Amino acid sequence: MYKKIQYWILPLLAGNLLYSCISTKKYDSLVSSKNRLSSRFEQAQDEIHTLRERSILLSDKLDIQSQNFVKVNQQINQLKKSFAQDSLKVAAYKNDVLEKEKELAACRKGSVDITNHYEGKLKLSENTIKTLGRKVRFERRLRIETVNNLIHIYEAKLNSLKNTSKVNNENLK
Repeated sequence: MYKKIQYWILPLLAGNLLYSCISTKKYDSLVSSKNRLSSRFEQAQDEIHTLRERSILLSDKLDIQSQNFVKVNQQINQLKKSFAQDSLKVAAYKNDVLEKEKELAACRKGSVDITNHYEGKLKLSENTIKTLGRKVRFERRLRIETVNNLIHIYEAKLNSLKNTSKVNNENLK
């Protein structure tokens, strides 16, 4: 584009110079001005070209970042869903644990009640056994005393009969 402008500007300037009478100083000044403008124009074109390339690169980077953003958002949404599901599972497990703790407490209480009940029965049985043991010992002593008394009585009667029999035998003789 710069070359097209240069081709148009030079003939116009040359045509103007031919038809008009200007000093060399003015001509040199105009040529210098034209060269400066051309140089600035080329710099502006280069800068535009560089900025367009940068713009394309940035646009590509933005597209990539947008795609990454979408992927990250999808991952975040999946994590949120997973977290929600896991939270529900944890809550269910927590409820199960609480129920099991209640059951365990009831079982402990029941086992304590049963233990207390049977310990009470065991103590009663022990007391009954002790009482019965005392009764048996007492009754044995009584029986032994009764048997001993009966033995003494029978021995006394036997002795008395023996004596009577001896006396009768002596009297008969």
